[in-house]
Formats: sequence, structure tokens, C-alpha cells
Amino acid sequence: MLFYPRSISPLYSSILARRQGTDMEIGDCRLSAISYLLYRDNIMLPPVMCFGLGEGYDFSFWVERSGRVPLIAIMGRTTDCESHLLNRLGVSFVDIGDSSATAQSNKQELESVLDEGRCVALTVDRYYLKALRDKFGPTHCGFHSLVVFKNTDNDDCYGVRDVLAPDIDTISKTEVSQARSSAIHPFPPLYRGCYLSDQAELAKRQQATSQVVDAHMIYQAVESNMKQYRCADTRGIHALQSFVDQFAHVTKSSTSSLKKLFLKVQIDFIVQMIAEVDDTHSFHRLLYKHFLQESQDRYDCAFPQAIREFSYLGSLWEALVNKLADVKALPTDARVTTLLDELRKILEYEDKASRTLLAEAESGLDTDMTNGGSRNG
Repeated sequence: MLFYPRSISPLYSSILARRQGTDMEIGDCRLSAISYLLYRDNIMLPPVMCFGLGEGYDFSFWVERSGRVPLIAIMGRTTDCESHLLNRLGVSFVDIGDSSATAQSNKQELESVLDEGRCVALTVDRYYLKALRDKFGPTHCGFHSLVVFKNTDNDDCYGVRDVLAPDIDTISKTEVSQARSSAIHPFPPLYRGCYLSDQAELAKRQQATSQVVDAHMIYQAVESNMKQYRCADTRGIHALQSFVDQFAHVTKSSTSSLKKLFLKVQIDFIVQMIAEVDDTHSFHRLLYKHFLQESQDRYDCAFPQAIREFSYLGSLWEALVNKLADVKALPTDARVTTLLDELRKILEYEDKASRTLLAEAESGLDTDMTNGGSRNG
């Protein structure tokens, strides 16, 4: 496991800067939360490295039927990226939260963990957090993550580290309980949270350094992620193709005014899920490009062509959002046409970029084998 000095990585410098409220971190809230837990235990991995090593690159979609109107939801990352990362690093963690238990019982469980001096990453609905509601408006988002720890100065508050509110040092326990108990879809928090293993166990593992973040580990993560992305039947690039085809079919099946109203709401929802989930506003594509760049700069991996292609791919996702904003005042049919035209360009380049990256990762692993290493680590 790599424990490099905090001054060595410009990306890690940006993490510290954002935690001091002076700069933007590259990542999303869930990656930032797990990165902070690792940082507290002197494991220095910025969120982009957490994303790549956790094999977070993905595409999935589903029909979200929990609201008054069923909408197609999309996601550009895996939901189990953080647990996958910790398993790869050999870092044990403990899940907390019981959706069948009461809010009070879940609060007591959390506080017993905090009393042991641990930090806990929690999944919450940001609607119930005043600082975020004031900043983003009263909208539900149950996929938000933050880190809490014991506050010895005020029994009514927890200490907090929230990447979306870097200036806030404490948070009301009442707000946290409400935000954890939300059942609003999509992504109801259902009291979920986790913390890392105890310090004695961690210190022993650090001394052994049995798991080292190096080029070989990165190549393995990239190869595995890209194979899954390119080959899985119900997710990845096949899911993106299916999404484009099904959306094109739905838009042709009816020209009623009600259908056009639905499409307007649907397109706005898609834009929100592309632009608002991660700091790069590129559906996690530029985030993955930053992972590849950091891997090349700091770990001597070789992803020269893939970095260029993922940079361009990220710009295509950004362009999709911008072009839909430019035609927002036009009839719904024009926005549908724009969406489908841009998605078809994206689909073609997703295939190209992922194919290039898979080849470069396989080449890196083959080079390791030539030099006496093992392809499987």
C-alpha cells in the first residue's frame, strides 16, 4: 500500500485545499468520503485513485417508479466502487445501519462507534441537511455521503467533513438522523454507513505493506473494469446502446402533449444526473481520465492514447449537457433530436476509448510478465 508524503501529489494537495474550503477537489462525495477515511489512517489516496482502483467506471439505467411519474435514471459509476476499493487494498471495514430498526436504534449504534474514536462515512439524503438545502435548493438526493466523528465541544452536534460544504465543521445530530432515515427514491439512504478497521490492526498491516499500490495493481484494475464495461450484458457499453435504442423508440411511439411533457421532464432529469453527480460534470468520464493521468504521472503506467481519448470523451458528455441547455427553449422534439444525436456520438467514442484503454492495460500486464512478474499479482 502506498503511503506517500502529502506534499508529493498535486491531486492530494487539492484534497487538503478543499477540506480547508479554498479549492475544489476532483471526485464525488462518496469517493471523497472514503478517501478521507483512508487519509485519517495515513493512507494517501486521492478520490480519483479510489475511483480507478475501485473499478468505478460504468453505465447503467433503470426505470425509477417511486415518484408520481416513472423516469429513466442513468448512472456513470458503479455503486460498489468504494467497497471494491477497500477489498483490493486489503483494508477491512465494517458496515453499520439497519433499515428494519428505528431511527433511535441506528443513532445509538452510530454514537457507540463514534465514542470509540472512529470516523464513519454515512449515506444521507442531502435535502435534510440545512447547509446543502440552502446551497442546492430543497431537492432530495439520497446518494450523498459525508464523514462524521465525535464532537467533544457540543453534545448536540457531530464533527463533520462534507465535500459539498467544506466550511462546515459541525452538523446537528437531528439533521443527520433525518437525513439517514429518508426513504425517498432513487437511492434511499436506509441508515447505511461504514468505518475502517481498528488502529492496531491497521498499523500491523501498514508495517507489513502486503498490499502495494503500484503500476501492476492499476493495470489489473483497469483491465478488469474495461472487460466488465465492454462485456457485461446489462450494464456498461451494452446498456448504453440499449438506452439509446429504447429512448429513440419511446420518443417515436407517441406525439401526444402528455408524452411531450413527460419527455421534457425526462430530459431535464437526465441532464441533472450527468452534470451534478461529480465535480467534473462529465458523467465521471473526466474523473476517470484524471485517474489515468495520475497513474501515468505517479506510478509509471503507460496510458498515452487512452488519456487523450478519455479527455475527448469527457468533453462529449459536457457538450451534451451544454447543447441541451442551448435548446431548452425550443420544442421538445428538437431537444430529443439533440439528445439522441449526441448520445450516438458518445456511444461510438465510448467503444473506441474503452477498447484503446483495455489494450494499453493488457500491454502493461504483458510487459510485467516479460519482466518476471505475474499477470494475476
